[in-house]
Amino acid sequence: MMAFVVGCSAFALYYSSIGAKSFEDEYAYITQSYYSDCFFNGAIDHPAWLDFFAYDLQPLPKYLIGLCLRGKSLPMPGPQAARNWYLSYAQFGTLKTLHVARFPSVILGSLGCVAMFGCGTLVKDSRTGLVAAVLFMLNPLYSLHAHRAMADVPCEAFVMIALGLALWAWKLAWSARGAAVSFLIWDLAGIAAGMGFSCKFNALLALMIVAVWTVIGVLAPRLRARRRLLLASGSIMMLVTAVGTSLALNPFLTAHPPSAFTPEARQLLDQNPWQRFLFQVRHRIRLSENQQRSFPDDALHTLAERCNVVAVQGFGRFGLFGPSTSDSRVRFDLSQDRGAIFWAAMVLFGLIESVALSQGQWRAGIPPTGIALLGWAAVAFLVVTIYLPMAWDRYLLPIQGVNALLAALGLSMVGDRLVQTRSTLRARA
Repeated sequence: MMAFVVGCSAFALYYSSIGAKSFEDEYAYITQSYYSDCFFNGAIDHPAWLDFFAYDLQPLPKYLIGLCLRGKSLPMPGPQAARNWYLSYAQFGTLKTLHVARFPSVILGSLGCVAMFGCGTLVKDSRTGLVAAVLFMLNPLYSLHAHRAMADVPCEAFVMIALGLALWAWKLAWSARGAAVSFLIWDLAGIAAGMGFSCKFNALLALMIVAVWTVIGVLAPRLRARRRLLLASGSIMMLVTAVGTSLALNPFLTAHPPSAFTPEARQLLDQNPWQRFLFQVRHRIRLSENQQRSFPDDALHTLAERCNVVAVQGFGRFGLFGPSTSDSRVRFDLSQDRGAIFWAAMVLFGLIESVALSQGQWRAGIPPTGIALLGWAAVAFLVVTIYLPMAWDRYLLPIQGVNALLAALGLSMVGDRLVQTRSTLRARA
């Protein structure tokens, strides 16, 4: 029931902003939504799958937008509309087109908050889950992208769902309970991770975090061999399912059309799925390098610059106390980033409390979800800090979820101590 209330509240909040001013990049996905027709009509060997548009942006958001446009009987774009966007950021359709295209992000953004509730509940209890969901729901960066027709929030939502399911399966395997059920949950987590990867490459973060959880379990000194085997085999199953889901959702990786009309398409035609995936990775790297040259004021070239942006912007303008809209043209701005002082303190306190929680769990012989949370935080911050190419908001989205969860855990632990102190005083009285 509580999860349902979280989902409905998040939907109401994000839907209320569906009429907000458009953002240029939204039309990149809208103009490429014609790929939904190719996919759902079974034309997985259509020549369009080897076009530039097919590998420049991952396909799942295009499918969802296309389904919504078809459901509302609105005009669909074609390849020319996609080309026009790349040439001059040309928009497509009417204002209604934009609003309908935003609906998948609103729905998935709400589900992401429900998944956050589940993650908090699994880490400690439902009260922690509720606080985490509310903090995540109100995060200015997440709520901003939750009404944009783009891939950022859909990817983040699927990552949260994947991690919530994986943590559930991890706890079952650690306790050696419900092996068959845990394998089913690992499979579902793999599907969610694959769907996230079909939105953005950022979803690889989920698999990295689960890998760390698996290492924690396998190396745990007091864990029996059967439980270690369950953890290892479950995480492998999740990886295999994620890969299979990605292959099924992205025909670019597997398409072999009868004819290829460009030299690049003919080159791709001879490549296997792994080679095409590496081709996409190299393409994303080139795009990041081009962005750094085109927007030198926002480019980050050194580790020190990246650390400063993560610390100041990641906790400031994009943290809980940041403004609803921010100006990325100013690297560091007290008026936008002053909330970092309070939000970073809350997250740091949550980190400390997660250590205390894991120690208590370890002594009690129950799954140490506090350690799992620490592993999540370590991977998220390490990956974001090392990769961060630009001081742009979307690159800092992957740390907002774990920050909300850490802060919620800290608040929950304080609440437990207050309740315990009150009970002790009453007993003495």
